[in-house]
Amino acid sequence: MKANKLDCCIVRDLLPSYIEGLTEPETTEQVAAHLDECAACKQLEHAMRTQIPAEPVPKKSLRFLKKVQRTRLLAAVLAALVTILCAWMLYDSRFHYANTESGRMAAVEDVACDERLSEYAIKEGSPIHVTAYLEKDDFLYIAFAADNSSNSHGIMQLLRGINGKYRILSCAYSSFPYSAGVMFDEISYIREVSDNTYTGSQNLNFIVFSGFNCGDIAAFHFRYSYENPITGENGFVEKTYPVPDSDFLIVWSNEELLKDFGLSGDPENTWLTPSSKVTFLDENGTDITEQYKISVSPSGGAHIDFDDMRLTYVLIGSIVLIGVLVILHIFRRDT
Repeated sequence: MKANKLDCCIVRDLLPSYIEGLTEPETTEQVAAHLDECAACKQLEHAMRTQIPAEPVPKKSLRFLKKVQRTRLLAAVLAALVTILCAWMLYDSRFHYANTESGRMAAVEDVACDERLSEYAIKEGSPIHVTAYLEKDDFLYIAFAADNSSNSHGIMQLLRGINGKYRILSCAYSSFPYSAGVMFDEISYIREVSDNTYTGSQNLNFIVFSGFNCGDIAAFHFRYSYENPITGENGFVEKTYPVPDSDFLIVWSNEELLKDFGLSGDPENTWLTPSSKVTFLDENGTDITEQYKISVSPSGGAHIDFDDMRLTYVLIGSIVLIGVLVILHIFRRDT
């Protein structure tokens, strides 16, 4: 192909690259041809070479620079992957109980013998089994029992994470003086809320009923007291619930209970509080609670609220920050 002649203005723009040997062979040939014919451009080339002596960059050096750039890119990708992996492993270490038979049992065993329970802890080696579990909204509830002299029964509340696994929020248990029946627990959870109408902390309250070996128990009766400190409304309500299965878990939020009883008021301000023990009833509505009464070793009770995720999130944020700084360092311009 016949080479195109270049104008002086184009040649002058190309001279710095031409002198350093960075132009393509065809361009180099055209610039050289122009310099042979144009005295002014030739003089300018001579002046530039005299003022800024430059050696042509070897092709090997160019290949090396490209290799360095690829290495930096690979290092940055690797740093990002390590950062994500470390942050995820830390998060997963908190949310690590799966809703499986083995996962639920692991959660119970980890808490039942917790040293923070001191004298109330279930003795290590005591047979423990999960009696029932229930998933509701973002929570998992687990009821468990220990075959020990105190006939310990308990209820756990766990919260689901973005990995689909759970972390323990709270656990409460005590001796249960019945061979079968229904026990209850009050659970509170403070959740941070941010939407178009409200930003702040929201207190969620739940009543949990756990049934164990209720083969001949057809229903259970329970009484609540309620009070609204703003309106001054207060009183008692009670209800009989059918037993859904031999072993079961039922969870009601404070808001659900208020609607069930037809009580007005904001769930944040109107409180329903258990005011009596659970009464066991047969098919005819007869109180058979005492039939299941047994003698147990008094062991009191225990309740643990587990720490929140604030420290974990601070550590995750620190890991991400370090990762970003490492990546910026990799791509820094050499001075």
